[in-house]
Amino acid sequence: MAVDAGTKRSFFTQQLANKLEQEGIATPSFVLDLLDKPFASFDEEDRKTYEKQVKEKELLVLFAKLLQQIYDTSGESSKHSWKSMCHLLKDSPIKVCVSYVINQEEQGIEREREVRAAPARETRPAAPRGTVEAGEAGPAGGATGKSFFTKKLERKLDERSIKVPASIIALLDKPFDDFTSEEEQLYEAEFKGRQLTILFSDLLDELYEETGRVSSGWNAMCRYLKDTPMKLIATYVVQEEERLEEVAKAVPEEAASQQMRQKLNVKRYQPAPAEKKESQSRWRKKA
Repeated sequence: MAVDAGTKRSFFTQQLANKLEQEGIATPSFVLDLLDKPFASFDEEDRKTYEKQVKEKELLVLFAKLLQQIYDTSGESSKHSWKSMCHLLKDSPIKVCVSYVINQEEQGIEREREVRAAPARETRPAAPRGTVEAGEAGPAGGATGKSFFTKKLERKLDERSIKVPASIIALLDKPFDDFTSEEEQLYEAEFKGRQLTILFSDLLDELYEETGRVSSGWNAMCRYLKDTPMKLIATYVVQEEERLEEVAKAVPEEAASQQMRQKLNVKRYQPAPAEKKESQSRWRKKA
């Protein structure tokens, strides 16, 4: 396989390998070695191996579940170490799995905080319109945890010194079904009205390119998301790239390469008619 025989496995991959052995799940060594290889370093053989041995068999889902079991039985100090070590990992298959595990816990903590705070909010007098009480969320509110994609998007925005209201960022990971009337108005007027979806999809497209354009890892993360604005954008990015790959197969190789570069440089978000119709009727369904 393309992965070097001397590839050093990360702490997480070693823990996963031990867990697989305990569970009696046979996993080829070259698959485990591939987990620590950055997506950007994948060669053609790595991609084929990843597609056939990992994606088609949905091994990332299995690996994430096993890592979740390890994480849940760890002490608090170990959990903090997980978070620190995860930040040191390059964008690789194992980081996708570990990030999911950590995000799951963070979202659980936020949900618990929301439940504990709910009775207190019910007994307090309503705040004047247009203000936010201390400790409460803003208009895009809720205690929704940030997804992998949103965290990466924030980093991209920061690198370019692009300022986006926190209320918009907070709305990205909130399920459409949980939107309040105020949030629906915010989404329509501020998000769609300013065409931020175009900006966000372009930045996520850059991230997709940087991570090696491996659709399986991207799709695996998308499956973990609820029906949110961020899932809509992230799913669009990978679907558009897959569509371009199909187009490339139908034209001469040189022309396809040039077209791919041009598309990646100027692509803009244009929802399909079905998406527009769904977006327009989303609020009516709730009504």
